[in-house]
Amino acid sequence: MFEFLFKYPRVLWQDASLVFAAEWPLWVMAALVIAGALLLLLSLLRQPLGAARRALVFTLQAMMLAVLLAMLWQPALRIETSEPGRSAIAWMLDTSGSMQRIDHEGAGSTTRQQAALDALYQRSRSLDGDFSHRWFAAAEQLEEIAPPAGAASPEPLSREAIEAALADSDVGTASPLQGTLLDALDGSGGNTPVAAVVLASDGAATGTAPDSDWWRELAERGIPVHAVAVGEAAVEDDSALIDVDIAHELIAGVSNEVRLHITHPTTLESMHMRVESASGDLLYASTLDLPGDQAESAHVIRLAVDEPGTRELVFRLLPERLDRVANNNSQSRLVSVVKRPQRVLYVEGEPRWEYKFIRRALASSDAVDIVSLLRTSDHKFYRQGVADAEELAAGLPTTAAAWNRYDAIIIGNLAAASFTGEQQKQLRDYVSERGGSLLMIGGRDTLADGGWSRSLTAAALPVLLDGDVDAVESANRDRASWQARITLKGRRQQWLDISTGRADAPPESDVPLGDGEGSALTRPGESTSAVFGEDATDTAADAGWSDLPALANRQSVGVPRTGAEVLLDALLDDRQEPLLVWHRYGRGTAAVLGTAGTWRWQMGLSHLDQRHERFWQQLLGELTARARPQLDIRNSADVLRDGEAAEIQVVAYDDEFQPLAEPALAATLVRPDGREEQLGLAASADRPGVYGATVPAEEAGPWGVRVALPEGKAGSGALTRERWWMRDALGGERFATRLDSGFLEAIADATGGSFRHIDNIDGLESALVLANAAERHERTLPLWNMPALFLLLLALKLGEWLLRLKWNRL
Repeated sequence: MFEFLFKYPRVLWQDASLVFAAEWPLWVMAALVIAGALLLLLSLLRQPLGAARRALVFTLQAMMLAVLLAMLWQPALRIETSEPGRSAIAWMLDTSGSMQRIDHEGAGSTTRQQAALDALYQRSRSLDGDFSHRWFAAAEQLEEIAPPAGAASPEPLSREAIEAALADSDVGTASPLQGTLLDALDGSGGNTPVAAVVLASDGAATGTAPDSDWWRELAERGIPVHAVAVGEAAVEDDSALIDVDIAHELIAGVSNEVRLHITHPTTLESMHMRVESASGDLLYASTLDLPGDQAESAHVIRLAVDEPGTRELVFRLLPERLDRVANNNSQSRLVSVVKRPQRVLYVEGEPRWEYKFIRRALASSDAVDIVSLLRTSDHKFYRQGVADAEELAAGLPTTAAAWNRYDAIIIGNLAAASFTGEQQKQLRDYVSERGGSLLMIGGRDTLADGGWSRSLTAAALPVLLDGDVDAVESANRDRASWQARITLKGRRQQWLDISTGRADAPPESDVPLGDGEGSALTRPGESTSAVFGEDATDTAADAGWSDLPALANRQSVGVPRTGAEVLLDALLDDRQEPLLVWHRYGRGTAAVLGTAGTWRWQMGLSHLDQRHERFWQQLLGELTARARPQLDIRNSADVLRDGEAAEIQVVAYDDEFQPLAEPALAATLVRPDGREEQLGLAASADRPGVYGATVPAEEAGPWGVRVALPEGKAGSGALTRERWWMRDALGGERFATRLDSGFLEAIADATGGSFRHIDNIDGLESALVLANAAERHERTLPLWNMPALFLLLLALKLGEWLLRLKWNRL
């Protein structure tokens, strides 16, 4: 309607200036308007009209005179446009696999690619007088569609020629838009410079995500990209397992957290999930509840793998109805399953119930190997769980290297005075420098009562301890029935859900493992929860804490520091005090637990109830998982697709956890066929202890890297780690079924182009005329004959006639 009334599109008016094409001075037009208005006024004064009526008629007639004179002065729009035929528009069609999708079934349905071609070709012909046209197909590479043999090269390509070329081209299994778009902006070797690029795509780019350098390079080309979005953001007939986040190293038999990212129809309420070994053995199955109002969700499951070795795990979705793209419902991950529990040192000042029950709770855990040092008298300790006769033979560790052997340290009922100043500093540095985890639990000679507020270790603790011992002694002897309750921040920690340890939880033998499509179960301790709407886990988390026996000896932990998180509270009537608090300190984690009475949970519950064991196993499992490893191998991706290379990075420390100072590290590369070859890891120039290499890894299948610390750098014994990943032969296109309009819009914004959906493509031609990088010239577009002016004259005259008719003064 705007273009009908004002002759030109709105976008053209926005960037143009209004001028008068006639060479007559504007003051002449102003003088004629004033003179004409006076003549009209003199004429109306002779007519028998009242003052109000005379003023109304004068206004209408004066406006008509002004409009007529403005039309005589020839109003026009002045814009800058390109020289016709001197530059080209690059019409870039995404021809990857996702663009072959049909979004709506039915009569006349077309693929996304065909819909894009239909819309763009029609617009291109309307610009024949301004630009030449170059057509490109973009999938794994950018290919220009050449004219058919024998065709006159200056002539625009016909639709039939473009369709024939697209039919002969291979459907891409990847769409690295980051590279093909830059090629199109460079003209891809053509003779006619590109003035603008029209990119028709669903935005589903695969390969390496664009970084800041790519965005800067895109903008520096100086050529606008006009993005046309094709497809739908919500796909109601396809589910996809987009990502699986699992640790690359699992401890055999230990439940590990796995995060799943799923897209699905909003009408789907649930979906079955299975995890299988490469040989087809079922490891896990459950039913995932889906949020009905969203098209994607994140879920957490817990998975245990019993058999050590390198294992391929296949995560598989089983939608409850027909799924259009079936090969995006599963993903594989390679993990190393090891029997290497994390080591925890527990230092206790006296034999007490808490010591006994903590050791008992951790004794059945395959994830944690607890080493305890129990003081039996002054300067005498009883050792349990040591690796050899030399470990802790002299009592408390006296060197940083001795503390660093452990992934977590528990300080029980032992006063700060039992440690020398150097040992207190070593404990602090163990957290901040080594990146270990420190837990201090309640007792009459610990926390503030044990003088720890005045120790060098106090800086690492997540609370400000009260320095006045007498002020807190009464709290230490508080025998009231304090109840432990999980906080809001605690609910966000999956490991604090101990509900699966309840006595009324179904034993594993009662849960059928199912062997067919659609079978589902939830194994004990392996709960699922949607991340979207975290309150969904509140009921399960609260169920584990609601009926635990009272602690009966709560101790004040002081005031939590800024940034610390209170995970558990102690409740008594209307009183509420922090019970379990933790925070990050330097590279590590420190926590305090203001009680030594968790053993009462075990004594007051059924012998079948495992919540006490769950709490300590999961708490220590989390603390040790947060500890920084001495040797860590990192990879850019667990699964490589679409030409990506594996960027291997190794972070290594010596036995005192100082960055390894070696010019290079030797590694072993394991290829999919089992062949091994040496791989050199070069030291980083600006990051001590960091080594790296790039592995192309073109061959599909499992790849691995094995690294060992040089002799004498690992402390006691050799230290070897390995990391595995997959090269996916099918590519990432099968996961890209949904429109990513955000990526396309960002491209348009970064280049000064425009963005529109294919269903609202009007105005693209005008945007191309105005926003392009071609040589510019000034152009004047006449406005005197636009319909809006004639309609205005007609409305003014008709209004005067109707008024005179009403007044009987025709």
